[in-house]
Amino acid sequence: VQNRIKYFFPALMWAALILWLSVSAPPNLPDVNFFEPDKLAHMFVYGVLAFLILWGFSKSQTVSKKMLQWTAFGCSLYGFVLECVQYFLCTGRYFENLDNLANIIGAILGVLIFHFLNRTNSKK
Repeated sequence: VQNRIKYFFPALMWAALILWLSVSAPPNLPDVNFFEPDKLAHMFVYGVLAFLILWGFSKSQTVSKKMLQWTAFGCSLYGFVLECVQYFLCTGRYFENLDNLANIIGAILGVLIFHFLNRTNSKK
């Protein structure tokens, strides 16, 4: 078990970074539409999180379709919970539906990219 945990260290550190960025003082950003840097950053960080989680799993077992689905769901849920934390516990932070949507899209993209790369590598 301890040997397998080391493969999840990058995902855990990335999740901790997302948590820190989510609860720290908000940057002074103007209101933006969906394709502005803020939303793209949400997609990127949750895509990386999903990818890193699946990479950790792939080091110790075969990644199933169900695992892909649960990873996308879990990363999306993590983003939703952090949006709620921002709303209820952080001054100057708000719950944003577009952030949630960007988190979900990012998690799905991370899963799809992992699946494509993993499928491509297993065929070699």
